[in-house]
Amino acid sequence: MKKLFAFAFAFVPILIFYAVFQIPTDGNIDFPVRKGESFRVTVARLKRSGIIHDTLRFLILARVTGLDKKSKSGYYTFRKDIPEFKVLLKLTVEGAPLKEFKIRIPEGYTLKKMAPIFRKIGIDPDSFVYYTKDSAFISKVRKCCPLMGQPETLEGYLYPDTYNFVYGESVYDVVCRMLKRMCSIFDSTLIKRMQDIDFDLHKTLTLASIIEKEAMVDAERPIISGVFHNRLKRGIPLASNPTLNYALGINYGWLPTWAIREQTPYNTYIYPGLPPGPICAPSKKSIIAALWPKKVPYIYFVAKGDGTHLFARTYAQHQKNIRYVKYLMFKKKNSHSSSSVVKNVKEVNNETKSSNNQQSKKNIVGDSVNHSGYQDTNKTN
Repeated sequence: MKKLFAFAFAFVPILIFYAVFQIPTDGNIDFPVRKGESFRVTVARLKRSGIIHDTLRFLILARVTGLDKKSKSGYYTFRKDIPEFKVLLKLTVEGAPLKEFKIRIPEGYTLKKMAPIFRKIGIDPDSFVYYTKDSAFISKVRKCCPLMGQPETLEGYLYPDTYNFVYGESVYDVVCRMLKRMCSIFDSTLIKRMQDIDFDLHKTLTLASIIEKEAMVDAERPIISGVFHNRLKRGIPLASNPTLNYALGINYGWLPTWAIREQTPYNTYIYPGLPPGPICAPSKKSIIAALWPKKVPYIYFVAKGDGTHLFARTYAQHQKNIRYVKYLMFKKKNSHSSSSVVKNVKEVNNETKSSNNQQSKKNIVGDSVNHSGYQDTNKTN
């Protein structure tokens, strides 16, 4: 036993000397350490990152110096050629501040699309998507936004905004912050409005998310909302391309026939009313539009391709609008046009202007319900 202690006593100084002076690492490397990460996991990552060369030697060095229990979370940058013993001291004695990242979540993003953005703060995209669709996790984060109830997923519930997150924050911390931000949008005025029109948060976010995908011009948000509310009241399917695109994972502007026949509850061509839930993260503008639709006589709309839409009261006028849009597309590809088409275009423009002029005199906020439509009513997303 005495020989063993003597060997260890002689070996430790040699190990420390070797680690301090003989084993440099190569390269400047950013190395974040998450809160609660075990020391062994940190050491394994140090080896994979090329910061240390021998995992066992590093663990022994940490053990004999008593530093294996003192690892500190933080965002480290190891300069070129730093010896392993200094790596250990930096991780356990000196520490490093947690680095803050500015994360911008654009309006209209889905959970799947926003997930890779969180790589910046060390969150795996697949984990983010998994947790935001996990019922147990959703039950856990409900306290962050009491208005939310128990949705099947958090699609549409994470408010699109710019956030400052610290590297190493958990999915729970990130989601909770975004849910709180969403809840803060719904002040007493919006809550009262939801009650007045018999909406809850889920219905509001669902309709707002569709408006978000349909509208590209702010002035058209309440008009598009008005069309959808008219359809909801009359029990006409919303026929929104974005809902079907969301379900099928595609992005068609003009949906093919096979897509319209798909049996999914998000197919608003065959099922009237709102789809099961939001299809993206809506902006405050779309939320307000969903709750305060403009009182319009329109039932149909079609995208012109420039971000604006043509609205129609009748199917006949809607068909003329569609022909006009197709003419615009044709004209864009070809420099010539036929006189008969031009004549038809002028008729459409006159009818549309007449309808819009009549409506502009009645800028009245109307009640709301849910929405529906035809294949041709939607814009390219």
